Amino acid sequence: GNLHVVWIKLANNNNDVYYQKIDGSGNPLVAAKKINSAIDAQWPDLAVDQSGRVHVVWSGWVSGASYNIKYARLTKNGVQDIAEKTVVSAANAQNFPALAVDVLGNLHLAWDDFRVLAQAQDIYYKKLDSSGNQLIADKQISTSTATDAKPDVTTTFNTVHVFWERPSGNTSIYYSALNPSTGIALPGKNQQQLVNTPTQSQPVYVRAAADALNRVA
Repeated sequence: GNLHVVWIKLANNNNDVYYQKIDGSGNPLVAAKKINSAIDAQWPDLAVDQSGRVHVVWSGWVSGASYNIKYARLTKNGVQDIAEKTVVSAANAQNFPALAVDVLGNLHLAWDDFRVLAQAQDIYYKKLDSSGNQLIADKQISTSTATDAKPDVTTTFNTVHVFWERPSGNTSIYYSALNPSTGIALPGKNQQQLVNTPTQSQPVYVRAAADALNRVA
């Protein structure tokens, strides 16, 4: 199959989001192209829906140390049909967005957010339609006073799975399973600790994926 790649390119002291489509052998199908318009982008992620449309999110600088979550969409041919727009805007900074798309083409977005505690971020979730319009407003997923950061998100048939790290003391991996219609955690699946290292270690970038049998790894 074909592959879709996003990355940050530094030019003229500014970070931009670039996208490229390649075939399974690494040959370019769509040339590398810049997709953001505002300055200083960070931490991009993407998801491809069943129609082949490419949905991209990233953190975009606003002012000072403040970043919001931005969104853009490209067609299966790499034409940008939705320009950069803000999909999450709150006080302080919203960082490390993670994106997944479900079988209906809806988008599930998770990120870490400093709006409540300026020195310790929480994990938030939001549901968007296939054009980046809000379906479920921002929901706080983690409620610890510790740092919860760098989430990842994936979907199965009737569940949204959100994972993140808590690098406070021992670095741990936490998990919540959400109802995709409400964004509310399922009973017994709210802020579960999955992994706890015996000693403090460097922060871990947790990543998750679902297979065709709706299993998550």
